[in-house]
Amino acid sequence: MTHPTLRPATHDDSEAIRTCIADAFTKARAEISDFPDVTFGIEESIGAGLAFVAEAEGCVCGALTVHVTDDYLKVEVVAVDSAYRGFGIGRLLMEFAVQEAKRRGVRELRLRTHILMPENVALYQHLGWEVTSEDETGVNMAFKL
Repeated sequence: MTHPTLRPATHDDSEAIRTCIADAFTKARAEISDFPDVTFGIEESIGAGLAFVAEAEGCVCGALTVHVTDDYLKVEVVAVDSAYRGFGIGRLLMEFAVQEAKRRGVRELRLRTHILMPENVALYQHLGWEVTSEDETGVNMAFKL
């Protein structure tokens, strides 16, 4: 596989992003009855410049959407197509989110992952994120700059 490149998403990417996200979360949707629709708002994120793609071999292999406030950047969706897992694309997307937060002048990143996805929590902790709270459905995490 060629090294993936990251770039802002365009409206032409919207279907590829939806496909990537659907593929990335196939197992979660099958196993978690209350798993939310994580493709909601893709067009708006693209239009606001808050959606990014990882591209390799001419196709979208990963996607990232964020939300920015005055105080923090929230990672809304990070997804890697199953055919590209194990190549560090998830890590690349998360590192990109950190750079995006710095570029936008915020000092903290936040995210929420489903409580039934402990592998996500472990990955994010490995990348330096800390659990800030948990409830019956989710784990909230933060990364301080």
